Amino acid sequence: MQKLSAVKTLKPVGGVARVRLVPVGGEGIEMPLVEERSSYDEEILCDDGLLRVCHRLTLVLPREAVAGLMPCVAKLATEGASALVVTRAGEELTAGFSDTFEYEQPLRLTSLLIPSGVRRADGNHAVMRLESEDTSAYRMDT
Repeated sequence: MQKLSAVKTLKPVGGVARVRLVPVGGEGIEMPLVEERSSYDEEILCDDGLLRVCHRLTLVLPREAVAGLMPCVAKLATEGASALVVTRAGEELTAGFSDTFEYEQPLRLTSLLIPSGVRRADGNHAVMRLESEDTSAYRMDT
């Protein structure tokens, strides 16, 4: 039996520093992030013994930047995108694209929250969430 310490690390830690979204069939968009608020998660899910990975990219954006992104929001929801994610540690991850399957499981927009906030300290930001699921990304070193 494999020990937990032998399981391959799926992603580096340290938060997200930069993200470049590349809509399917489109040009890349450098996302204007609010510092130290965005994240990328991989969640391993199990349904009846079948493992799959949910890739979740949460981007916290300046509220004023959302208006410029609105023309591509519908495309992000229907066609999806890949993302080049650069962590605060300087490591690069690609989500929503693989050499084997290309854009078969792109990240798709699941929500765009533009809150008014409760207090002045809440800031003026928007939260964009993109997700994809696949069964090929779960790998362990054996």
